[in-house]
Amino acid sequence: MRTRSSAAMPTPDETAEGAAFTSGEVATLAGNSAALLFVRRIFLQAVSVLSTAFVAREIGVGNFGELASAQGLLGLFQALVDFGFSLVVARELARHRRPGHWLGAALVSEGVLGITFSAILGGIALVSGITSVRGTILLVLVPSLAVAGISPMRQVFLVTYRVRDLAKIDVTTNLSQSLLTILIVLAGGGVVAVAVIFTVTSVLNTVWVSQSARRFTELRRPDRSDVRALLHAALPIGLVSFMASVYFTIDLVILPYLVRSHAVGDYAAAIKILNLLATVPGLVMTAALPGMASLRHTREGLGELAARIAHWLAAFALPGCVGAIVFAPTIVKLCFGSQYDASVPLLRVLSIAAALTALSALLGTLLTSQAVWRIQLIQNSIAMTVNIGGNVLFAPRFGPIASAWLTVLTEIIVDTGSLIALRSRITLKPAMVSVVRPAIACAVLPVFAFALGRWPYLALPVAGLGYLVALILLGAWPTELSFKRLRVD
Repeated sequence: MRTRSSAAMPTPDETAEGAAFTSGEVATLAGNSAALLFVRRIFLQAVSVLSTAFVAREIGVGNFGELASAQGLLGLFQALVDFGFSLVVARELARHRRPGHWLGAALVSEGVLGITFSAILGGIALVSGITSVRGTILLVLVPSLAVAGISPMRQVFLVTYRVRDLAKIDVTTNLSQSLLTILIVLAGGGVVAVAVIFTVTSVLNTVWVSQSARRFTELRRPDRSDVRALLHAALPIGLVSFMASVYFTIDLVILPYLVRSHAVGDYAAAIKILNLLATVPGLVMTAALPGMASLRHTREGLGELAARIAHWLAAFALPGCVGAIVFAPTIVKLCFGSQYDASVPLLRVLSIAAALTALSALLGTLLTSQAVWRIQLIQNSIAMTVNIGGNVLFAPRFGPIASAWLTVLTEIIVDTGSLIALRSRITLKPAMVSVVRPAIACAVLPVFAFALGRWPYLALPVAGLGYLVALILLGAWPTELSFKRLRVD
């Protein structure tokens, strides 16, 4: 069965410079993509939560902290390998400016960086000691970084709104990863075996996506001018993107050197839930970036699209953050067990950061679509310095709770800078108005938590259902995300 958008699939020429689509039509296309991404992500996250919870319980708090910290370092290196190339490719494919040349230049550039940083990661593993848990895990993760150079091909699916095809690949590989991880742990495999499964399935996903994307685009061998143009366009994006990755994830990377391993495991559990909360803003902005790029010269149209996206984020990301604060003890115990009780206060603080992250995702994508880099470089530099410096100064004394509050502070810094930069470029009032009714609907969450406090496992799903009812009764369900717009043929 094929599921596709009821809107016609846009050709590259139609999306070029936003000439053929109004902001409403772009919002509908982005909404359909976001809806499909959301369905895919709900399924994948459900499977991921089950496997992560099982692994966290079985391998112990200390080993879980080591695995999460190593994956955090891998994420930083992946951000360096990408260095904004994927965003440039998405923007230029949406504008239909020599797509084959841009993709070719991105593959060459990221390929070189992928090999370079995989060698660096291997060196860090050797320095850490390949007989140590941390060193072995890092060494196992090297191949997943080596193939990161072909990841720009993923943008082809997003720009051409072929999310359904991408979802099939992601669901298959992620489901396989989760099932294999559970089986290997049941068979007595430890944290290193879990890292092996992660690497193998990650490599498979990257290669599969890349090969499948070649059916929908034409690759051209880039010349030196193409690579120089890409590097020139990606430099500010790459710096901004890497700084954002640093201030958002560096605490988990450096905490093993500042606090005991058990505390790192507690923080890693809370970070896992933070990453889940950040999923909705990430997938919504991924779907919306091509549309923002095509409307970047239309202030009114871009403002309307921003308001619609803010509505989506308030309707689906904000309740997750509020719910995580209200039901933190239940969520931690359900996901990780009572041995992670120390994660509860960390989760509550990080849930505040997650709400701020949703705002920064919207504002950052708006700035990126308009190629506004200076303020992003400044604010991210300040945020990165505050986060790293604050962790070094306060984490040894106060523990991971200091890292959690520093994450909140850095998001406030970034959001403030972005709001100042956008004030004269786009009308933000419609976006502010669009979040009011979803925010009001979120008020039912603490009400149900209090009313059903004696039955927390019942209160959680009932509160979620109550929120959806309140959202619909208030007329706050985003019409662009209606699944009636998706038809099966």
